[in-house]
Amino acid sequence: MNKDELEGKAKEAQGGLKESLGNLTGNEQLQAEGKADKVEGKAQGLLGKVGEKLHEAAEQVKEAAQHASEKAKETREEHQP
Repeated sequence: MNKDELEGKAKEAQGGLKESLGNLTGNEQLQAEGKADKVEGKAQGLLGKVGEKLHEAAEQVKEAAQHASEKAKETREEHQP
């Protein structure tokens, strides 16, 4: 779990608390802020997950390129007179 995912979870939890407090007190503005915070937290968490997946994919591409380069070098060396 990366920073964005953690911060997103915290923001979601904070939003849930705000929304609950708004429900208990009948404060519609606090309810709305809580809902907005929850959505913002969810979005930040998803952004963190996407970033993590992109990082993993980039690492896989890098490893595949290195492997292909090594194989090409071996092939060239095998076919040199």
